[in-house]
Amino acid sequence: KQWYQRRVAITAGDFTLEHGKGLYKFDTTSFTWYEVSLQDDLCIVSHSISISKDSVLYMFGGVALDEPSNSVYTLDLKKAPLMWVAVATQGTAPLPRVDHCSAIIDNRLYVFGGSGSHILWYNDMSMLDLDSLTWSTLKMSSEVLPQP
Repeated sequence: KQWYQRRVAITAGDFTLEHGKGLYKFDTTSFTWYEVSLQDDLCIVSHSISISKDSVLYMFGGVALDEPSNSVYTLDLKKAPLMWVAVATQGTAPLPRVDHCSAIIDNRLYVFGGSGSHILWYNDMSMLDLDSLTWSTLKMSSEVLPQP
């Protein structure tokens, strides 16, 4: 098996740019941490990362240069050298945010919630189709929504 098939990839850092770099892998067999060597690591914190079925990490949002972001980056775990690549998307992207969550289901990246600032919280849901790289804002049909 390839390293990414039996390990968990984790980005490191807190809310300071000094500690916001790094990608680590956790081997679920040996219970050992390893630092992953990246070419030109990004310095983005408070983002979300989800992994696709073809072993590509998708990073969304976070704080870059002291401002919330709505950028998307990918890192293909099967290609060397490992490096983050900015993704050009279409459609209306979610507002810039931090502290949100994301998941990939059926080749779609779902982004929920988060904060645009320390006083502005979201409970919206957006979807990025990973085939067309087009954003859609999902309309909630339920009267019960998670609180931001």
